[in-house]
Amino acid sequence: MHIDDLPGKICLITGASRGIGAALARGLGGVGMRIGVHYRSGAAEAATVAADITAAGGQALLLHGDVAVPGTPERLIAETVAHFGRVDVLI
Repeated sequence: MHIDDLPGKICLITGASRGIGAALARGLGGVGMRIGVHYRSGAAEAATVAADITAAGGQALLLHGDVAVPGTPERLIAETVAHFGRVDVLI
């Protein structure tokens, strides 16, 4: 995949409220990907990441859950698909 292929693609990023996950969410959102911003405990931080993506012209969906709980990863994917229509990339 080339960077020119990324605009319009859907990416779900787990742990996107802080650190590397937040940086990836902002960066990929900034090049036109639509981002599922997952968080477990950092609701305020995740909201800031989503706002930054939106301010850069992208689209973001906030997703909450503990991926260690059975069924949560599947639910996060299902919510992303319900909102954006599919998932192209999972981080």
